[in-house]
Amino acid sequence: MGVTVIVSLYTSRVVLQQLGVSDFGIYNVVGGIVSLMTFINASMTHGIQRYFNYYRAKSDLTSEQKVFSASITILVSLALLILILGETIGLWFLNTYINIPEERIFAANWVYQFSLITCIITLFQTPFTAQIVANEDMQVYAYVSFVEVGLKLTMVFLLCIVLLDKLILYAALMMLVTGIVSSIYMIYCKRRYLSCRFGMVKDKSVYTDLLSFSGWTILGTSANLLSVQGMNIILNIFFGTIVNAARGIAVQISTQLDNLINNIQVAMNPQLIQLYSVGKITEMQNLLLDNFKWNFYLFWVCGCPILFNTKEILYYWLGEVPEYTIVFTQLVIIRCLLKTFERPLITATMAYGKMKYPSIISGMILITEVIVALGLFNLGFPPYWAYLVDLIGVLGCIIYDIAFLQAKRIFGFSLFIQKAFSGVILIICVSALLSYFSCQYISDTSFLFFAVRLGVVSILCIVTIYTLGLTTSQRQFLNSKIKYLVHGNH
Repeated sequence: MGVTVIVSLYTSRVVLQQLGVSDFGIYNVVGGIVSLMTFINASMTHGIQRYFNYYRAKSDLTSEQKVFSASITILVSLALLILILGETIGLWFLNTYINIPEERIFAANWVYQFSLITCIITLFQTPFTAQIVANEDMQVYAYVSFVEVGLKLTMVFLLCIVLLDKLILYAALMMLVTGIVSSIYMIYCKRRYLSCRFGMVKDKSVYTDLLSFSGWTILGTSANLLSVQGMNIILNIFFGTIVNAARGIAVQISTQLDNLINNIQVAMNPQLIQLYSVGKITEMQNLLLDNFKWNFYLFWVCGCPILFNTKEILYYWLGEVPEYTIVFTQLVIIRCLLKTFERPLITATMAYGKMKYPSIISGMILITEVIVALGLFNLGFPPYWAYLVDLIGVLGCIIYDIAFLQAKRIFGFSLFIQKAFSGVILIICVSALLSYFSCQYISDTSFLFFAVRLGVVSILCIVTIYTLGLTTSQRQFLNSKIKYLVHGNH
């Protein structure tokens, strides 16, 4: 992930330079339209993952094979539906309502077609990556990430030297990279896992279970996409492609932070669901508490230095910083902080399996965000209010998820506040206060002092977490690991 983050940030800088701010904004908003049509894909992902983990815990290979085969059959139908919607409603919306300079309409339509194909490719990758996670075969992600990094570096090199429309070329290359990465996952799973063998499934209950679980999550995932991509489209309509570019840059940073957290979450998800499936609720609660803490620890060590040095980071990273990028970036970092708590709660809710009310409530909250933002922009509020409204929505979803789990006697507010939240708040207050005074003291604007500030803030976060966040046994374990790394077997 360290290599991936560095390369991704580098390629984002080059892509912004090669495309220009306006074309970069066009790519983000056009991709958002396509994402809105793939909400069913996200719902199916949750369903497939849940049942793979569930049957994996019970060592039921036959049921795993049925889930895989049924999911492929369903995904073929969904791909056709997405293609039809994309080439009709989506294409009409792009050419009718999206605020794009007239001379770039032709390029935007090519980007749209490439993005549509990219989404369909990603759709069929779903059951294969779900199987890797269920088997906790995590090293595969590392190997494929190195391949993806190499492909993206090659893509950026081609973008710099090929004399074609760079926006169209970028979309085509992104489609090609996605296709290669998805093919690697599919080939690996077909050769590695017996459960990844397709066969026609006549048992209707398999389809019913997958679709009923996914059916209720459709509301939640579609509302989430509407909140994220719909907000992107609204920003385009009210403020134009420059603000879309600023949002796209902020999303690049939040995506890298999310990916770091996702490494922990991907490893935790199978265990959380499997512990619930065999009735080990206390063990599940303990793992959930650890999940909150380690999500936050990893995020804070990386996110806090960015939060206190946003302006300098964007300047040295991009050179040209679009308006609103700084405030957008700071707000998405706070959103990522809240997500470190929301993700484990979503997994715990999925482990319970009945998604009707969680999906309805979270869907209502997320859709309300878009409506409120639309009203605020009509009244003349600045674009960063989209993120402020979103923060309130994420917080509302967290509160509801805990209330739901408490009603089902799986997890509760008192456990969350006493064992996770209070410790996190203490670490945030102490490390943020120390970081603020350190940045005020090391205030020189040169690159050297900027690098020193980043290092100092990171060290302060690590020391605070080590002192206030780890138990005595965890510190002893960590100390022994450090001594082993330094001295080896001696």
